[in-house]
Amino acid sequence: MAFRQFLLTSAAISVVTAMPLSATAETAAKEEPARSIPDFDAAHGGWSYSGEFEAGWRSFIQRPPKSATPWVSPTNPAGGGDRNNRSKFEEYGRIAPGLYAEYLRMTLQTKDGTYWNELRADNIGNNNQRYVFDFSKAGEHYLTLGWDEIPHLYNTSALSIWNGVGTTTLTTPVTIPGNSLSIVAPATTTTAAQRAAVTNALAGKTNLIDVGIDRRKGSAAYRWTPDPNWDVKASYSHETREGTQIAGFPIGGLAGTGLQQMQAPRPIDDTTQIGKLSGQYFGPTPWGGHYNVQVGGGFSLYDNSFNSFTVQNPFFDPANPRVFSPAARISLMPSNQAYNTGVTTGIDLPFKTRWNSTFQYTTMRQNEAFMPFTVNPNITTFLLPASSLNGEVNTALYNTTATTQWTPEFRTTTRYRYYDNDNQTPELLMPNYVVEDSSATGIAAGIPRRSLSMSYTKQNASGEMQWRPAKWVTFGSTFGWEQWDRSRRDANVTNEFIGKLTADFKVHDIATLRTSGQYSERRYDNYDGLAMARDTYYSATANNGTNLLMRKFDMANRNQTKANAFLDISGPAGSVFRDFVISPTAGLRFEDYPDDPLFFGLKKSNTWNAGIDVTYSFTPGSSIQASYLYETYDRFQVGSGTLTNSATGLPNATPINAFGSNTLEKVQTILIASTLELIPGVLDFKLGYAISFSHEDWDYGPYNGYAMLANAGGTVYRPFPTVSTNYQRLDASLKHTIDPSIVAKLGWTGEVYVKARYIWERNSVDNWQQDLMSPYLYLVDTTLARMIDMGATNPNYDAQYFQVSLNAKW
Repeated sequence: MAFRQFLLTSAAISVVTAMPLSATAETAAKEEPARSIPDFDAAHGGWSYSGEFEAGWRSFIQRPPKSATPWVSPTNPAGGGDRNNRSKFEEYGRIAPGLYAEYLRMTLQTKDGTYWNELRADNIGNNNQRYVFDFSKAGEHYLTLGWDEIPHLYNTSALSIWNGVGTTTLTTPVTIPGNSLSIVAPATTTTAAQRAAVTNALAGKTNLIDVGIDRRKGSAAYRWTPDPNWDVKASYSHETREGTQIAGFPIGGLAGTGLQQMQAPRPIDDTTQIGKLSGQYFGPTPWGGHYNVQVGGGFSLYDNSFNSFTVQNPFFDPANPRVFSPAARISLMPSNQAYNTGVTTGIDLPFKTRWNSTFQYTTMRQNEAFMPFTVNPNITTFLLPASSLNGEVNTALYNTTATTQWTPEFRTTTRYRYYDNDNQTPELLMPNYVVEDSSATGIAAGIPRRSLSMSYTKQNASGEMQWRPAKWVTFGSTFGWEQWDRSRRDANVTNEFIGKLTADFKVHDIATLRTSGQYSERRYDNYDGLAMARDTYYSATANNGTNLLMRKFDMANRNQTKANAFLDISGPAGSVFRDFVISPTAGLRFEDYPDDPLFFGLKKSNTWNAGIDVTYSFTPGSSIQASYLYETYDRFQVGSGTLTNSATGLPNATPINAFGSNTLEKVQTILIASTLELIPGVLDFKLGYAISFSHEDWDYGPYNGYAMLANAGGTVYRPFPTVSTNYQRLDASLKHTIDPSIVAKLGWTGEVYVKARYIWERNSVDNWQQDLMSPYLYLVDTTLARMIDMGATNPNYDAQYFQVSLNAKW
């Protein structure tokens, strides 16, 4: 890989330096004998060349180590330690020491501008390199070809017990009978001997692996405009993904007596192809206006090389194989296809009205073969209700807008949108099935389930007015309506009515103020979670499901308030403050869910922000900028551990327990940047600093007199630890433009500059939800020993590096 990077970088530099190395190149060309195609050059004035490249050398003062393992472990019982690692730092591209090629541009065009060609490249030779080639004949042909490599590195410190990573068959040398790790009542935690047994089973059988995806995408886009009336466009892209992602899965259901919880690297090997074709015609109307009609279509084809992968169960127990299965099978995303066609029209009507409409129809298909219910050979399987899904979803969209400019000061706009999502997938009844490859919760005898094909129709309508009574003020108002009509969901119909006011003011050339306020109310006609539960659990036999007091936030009654304000103030022309700009801003979104206080779910979701940006330009090439933004997110929700019996509609236990949880997150961001022209046209200095830090508190307490939920040991749950993030970046650069006379003496015809740059970047995250997730989680959560995670999230890093680059233009 390093050799390929060096080779590509060297080749790029060789190409660009071989272009116009001498100011006499054009003179020499003129002295050549007449060419065989002088007519073309004469007609277009000949050709002109230009370009730019930047390459340099990077050296680290502090490069994050590739991996870090700060978890609780048998050798680190308290946890902690150095969390610095490279995964987040290089999440979307390698940042390596040594030679790098940052940018390349080469342009070839005729001097009259008719023909134009350009090649652009970024991060040449790196794993996030990009190449774009453009060709055009002005007013007629336009072609763009592209190639992108887009990595996504999730982790470099994942601790794996698996062999065959990247394939569909994962095996492990770890073996420990699961039944030996069961908790025996009245105990509520594992014993020291059980935890030691897991530690001994893992000893010497783990290794660090990288988890990530490499994307490679090729694309082509062509546009043809044979005359002013026609515009034809076609595009195609082909993208492949290869690598791994973390998949979490249980075996044996959620019951503590049989639960086996693990993480494993699932394989990624898929391809996505997208194609589009459209043609548009522009023409005049008999009454002096214009109209346009566009017809187009496209397709999206997703092909997954793998439909599932299997994992050997480290907790397989030959004494009880029905519960502690020898393996698990995990399904992957199925291959699927989508096709669409559409018509878009626009026409100028009398009374200065413009009417635009779009109709689009899309059909989506998925018909991958079903997998057997289980990979566990010790469980009697059942016949599948069908051999494949025969999935079919069809959507229809109609969107229309009419805008009328009644007077120079008054304008109205009306909008209507209709979207129908029609799910024609057959609903399959499964009278018997196996859950998670185990009989612990596996054979659901007498509790049939039916897959539901959920459909919906969404309609939006609005009317907007805008009035400008004077040059310095503009008022606006909007009234809108949104309706969701759902099938196979808890709420059948929701209607939301929306009102919005805007006001913009401009005071000479000193200040501009933009404000808006919006209020809306959404209400459902009927919310019946029991009916949906009975549709799913197709039986009168008792089955426990979601508490019917729960109201899902996308369908629950909601009152929403939005407001935004932006003020831009600059000094008046001719004053000492003419180059001073201050821009305060503020916004809020408050959402209240006013259902019965006895109901559960999201009750409140409020967010607001306020900030200020200040810029001062004290000379034409020198300025300083500072900004501050404060954001807060405040949510309150109610949950419960009490389920509902779908047959009776009653809770499965009394008294009903419930808890209230408030999540409060505060984020502050500070940016400071300056540009100083130390020597005009010769030496420039830039300095930038950014810091963003946040704290999220997540409490847990009683709600509305309900009993509090307790864990298996009877202990009432407590608030969660604070989650905090602190990101900082310092970027300083010094740019020296080489004297043009020296450049000319060296035989170069364009601008050349040298840039030195220092970068320090640090990300620090304390998050209890991910810090403890490792193969040794059983040492922390002693209520279960049959769990092996991978420690696959560690976004902490601290990096400092220095780079010197040469940029040349011609």
